[in-house]
Amino acid sequence: MLHERYVRPRYEKKLAPTPPAAVPSGPVLTQFFNAMLVTERGLVQGDLWMLGDKLVDPQSQFWERSAKAVDRRVDCQGMLLAPGMIDIMLYGAFGVDFSRCAEADAEAQVASDLAMVRRRLPELGVTAFCPAVRPCAPADCARAIQRLGKTARLPPPSRDVVMGEETAWAQCLGVHLDGPFLDALHAASTGSSAEHVRSSLEGNALDEACGGRALEATLITLAPELPGAVTAISRLVAAGVGVGLGRTEATLAQCYDAVAAGARLVTQVMSAMPPFKHRDPGPVGLLADGRVGKADAADAADAADADAANAKAVAPPWPAIRSATGTFTGAPGDIFFSLAVANLHSCSVNLVHGANPHGIVLLSDLGSGSGDAEAAEASLGAIPSCARQLYLKTGAADPSAAILCGSAHPARLLRLPNKGRLTAGADADLLLLDPDDLSVKACYVAGQLAWSHPNLRGALWFHA
Repeated sequence: MLHERYVRPRYEKKLAPTPPAAVPSGPVLTQFFNAMLVTERGLVQGDLWMLGDKLVDPQSQFWERSAKAVDRRVDCQGMLLAPGMIDIMLYGAFGVDFSRCAEADAEAQVASDLAMVRRRLPELGVTAFCPAVRPCAPADCARAIQRLGKTARLPPPSRDVVMGEETAWAQCLGVHLDGPFLDALHAASTGSSAEHVRSSLEGNALDEACGGRALEATLITLAPELPGAVTAISRLVAAGVGVGLGRTEATLAQCYDAVAAGARLVTQVMSAMPPFKHRDPGPVGLLADGRVGKADAADAADAADADAANAKAVAPPWPAIRSATGTFTGAPGDIFFSLAVANLHSCSVNLVHGANPHGIVLLSDLGSGSGDAEAAEASLGAIPSCARQLYLKTGAADPSAAILCGSAHPARLLRLPNKGRLTAGADADLLLLDPDDLSVKACYVAGQLAWSHPNLRGALWFHA
């Protein structure tokens, strides 16, 4: 493990003052020391090394840089050093509502708003996110996917945007479509008009409802009981689109068919879905299925590919179970359950955590406030705050497992092997968190300091 690497101390001569060190021509090698690292095994005291925009193994760097081992040292002063948070369902923040980004003749404003949100999200500990869009007209849906997608264009540089500055902003991972293929009873929970909700996925409905751009989305939440849903899920998954089950009245048998087709997420588990029943537990029943989400966290931490570790941890043969179309015996892989902890009773939180702690994906409770004061108040619903609530409600020994529910777990859901972990080769998206309340003190995106708390001295106690 990276944090278990140790190096010999570097002794400096005290005979005479040394001239200022030259700025390195290549990527800067940075050492974070005096930190509590957030790992799958819990909090570990140690150092972390960053070269440019990647985390690295320090041993190789010392062999390559015998003359000067490190360019910069950052004293973390006992704070928690964690992977950056990933918000998979962000409806809006800082006065921007992403569902309104589909309006016609607003492309320039949307680009400016997206840039502003990306620039400010590191204040809340978010280094990557999926903007969420509610059901809307087909043309609006197509515009939203285009404007908020993975390749969304940034506004041209101006006095407020320095060339290249956007590399230190939160990364937009593509749109999460919350609909329009939802159960009519629960569609109102999205806050959208009923006229945009679709009751069937048969035929060409998927392309028609999304203006031909459905396969360009990152995530789509749908109701698996709708006609044609299983076929549509298979098509979406084959194209690399993640599928969540939500806003639904589906039976557990229908959910198994959706899982067999490739669905890997239960969106906002326990919300906008039937309650757990003893004869048919519905989507909530996936929590208690003994075949999913049982990967050993320690093994996953040492694996370069967490999905491979999970597949190895739960071995076939699978027992045949009853599904809506017959029997389902295929290996489903990981099933994740997104959870808005801020709005749930502690009993519900503990039920989900006790059944599947390695499958929880934290959701923020951010809205679309209209100013800085409201944004500051909304920060109480940011993912680090939700991680603290999860930690307190579950009574864990330390907050590391709760923090990883907002970083490592969404990275596994979205199949992003270079995010959500503090190991060599991972992206240098990092948070410094207060050990008492998990508030964000500093945020690095792609190896650059994107934000730091005003109370921090200078630029995080840099030592040349």
